[in-house]
Amino acid sequence: MFIDVSSLSMLVIGPTGTIARVMAVPHPDEAQQLLGDAFGLPGFDAPGRLVYHAANGMEGNLVACCVEHPGHFPLSEVKNGFRDVPKPDSGLLVAVDLANRATDTLARIKVSVQKQGFRVDDRGYVISIERVPVPLPVVDSWAVMADGSVAIIRGSDFHLDVLGPEGHWAARPKIPFAWSRLDDARKTALIDSAVHDEQLVVDQATGGRSYERAGIGNRIWLRTRCRRSRRWRWRACRHPDSLGRHAP
Repeated sequence: MFIDVSSLSMLVIGPTGTIARVMAVPHPDEAQQLLGDAFGLPGFDAPGRLVYHAANGMEGNLVACCVEHPGHFPLSEVKNGFRDVPKPDSGLLVAVDLANRATDTLARIKVSVQKQGFRVDDRGYVISIERVPVPLPVVDSWAVMADGSVAIIRGSDFHLDVLGPEGHWAARPKIPFAWSRLDDARKTALIDSAVHDEQLVVDQATGGRSYERAGIGNRIWLRTRCRRSRRWRWRACRHPDSLGRHAP
């Protein structure tokens, strides 16, 4: 089965390599979840339902714009110059019957969470986005087995919860593992790696640009990094109305 996110479709590829059938994804907002990767690999359980990690919705997403006041938050939502945006610490594992589109929630799974939010000025306009990654998150992992069973390994103690083909959950013994000491050198390496990975995400999202505020009249400074030389340069830009909005 091939997931086409652009058309929100699922294509069934036959043995000869031709498209045997096309159907819509179960829920339009969850097409990305069907691709697998960080969300786990979808599969079909014993009753033939499509099992995947459902989206958490818009809760916890960093949205800095709205119709009336782009990049602005009411001061009642701000504490010590920071507007917190908490993310959910768990997600839902669901099963969808593709014949009638009925959705059943199978279990809750622990996902990675980080502290995040907006740094704002004394008027509530956004100055910067702050995210603090967790280098060693405690998360759950899941998989659909060959017999259609659904297995979840709990990151807190490495025990297995298994939904068998008959439809009943059963807890399995903990998987034995050897403890590994985390010394200061290893902690420093993990922190540096997390910061490096976070910077790569920012560079990919902004094209290697970062925005800095300069309180000089109605202007801000745009810091741009050349992709070839990797050198930084600064140029002044006009600011629309307030220091919190983006510059062209």
